[in-house]
Amino acid sequence: KYPSLKGIYYSNPDCYEEELSNRLNNFSTRFSKLKIHPFNVKAKRRIKEKTYEIFYVPTAEIDLLKEQIFYNSKEISKQMTNLPSVANDQLFFNTLIFELQSTNDIEGIRSSKKEIGEAVDNVINKSLKEDKRFEGLVKQYLKLNNGRFNSINKVEEFREIWNELVGDEEKDEMPDGDLFRRAPEEIIDGDKTIHEGDENEKEIINDLQSLLEEMNGHYLPSIEKCFIAHYFYEYIHPFYDGNGRTGRFIACSYLARKLDILTAVSLSSTIAENKDYYYKPFMEMSNVYNHGDATFFITRMM
Repeated sequence: KYPSLKGIYYSNPDCYEEELSNRLNNFSTRFSKLKIHPFNVKAKRRIKEKTYEIFYVPTAEIDLLKEQIFYNSKEISKQMTNLPSVANDQLFFNTLIFELQSTNDIEGIRSSKKEIGEAVDNVINKSLKEDKRFEGLVKQYLKLNNGRFNSINKVEEFREIWNELVGDEEKDEMPDGDLFRRAPEEIIDGDKTIHEGDENEKEIINDLQSLLEEMNGHYLPSIEKCFIAHYFYEYIHPFYDGNGRTGRFIACSYLARKLDILTAVSLSSTIAENKDYYYKPFMEMSNVYNHGDATFFITRMM
């Protein structure tokens, strides 16, 4: 068992500082270079006076989960090569439709399999009929199946992805800054504020630049890096709306380079079936007593 630092603080506070020091100074601990401010749920604000660098401890559980992920992916690829190309395409399209419906469902956006299926047909057949809802979403995911991945090298490209992915659906929530939102944004669950995104566009751009360096760097293993980046993007919350869909797409695009395409485009559908299991580690990550320890978050995502 790898207990959370928050759990240790409440169950055995006398050992908290020693355990924190052990983790931060452990020879195997990996640091991300990404820095966050913890969030105080009661005060409904970030604790700006505290800054933590996101880190994780590569536990035996993470190693075993990662090995299983790569094994499963290899098996799926092997099975797919034994299918006729028509069956392969149908399998991908069915998985994609379920994925796109799931990414919408998570955000409370109503969409049917039929509606998304028609958008897929429109894009594939380059139909000149009137545009269908979600065609932008479909186009971006279809690129992954053709081996065309979004390589993000500039901060401006996060906005380009938003435009292409959800811009047509979010005309009422267009960013009011040069690239991103200008005003503060809170994430509310029921009547409770559970997160506060970056305060202004300048802060968003600075954090996205740090995220780019982490995503394109070579100092963290690929799967762990993907999940830390996914957390940090949602932590920044660069837009008024569409952050979840763009964040999951970016993670999906990255996973498609490392794993088989079906695993990559099953991210949102898996999350939709396990929402509480997915959202809890986001809350844990921003807890002041967890000090930026992403070990629990990475384990859950794996």
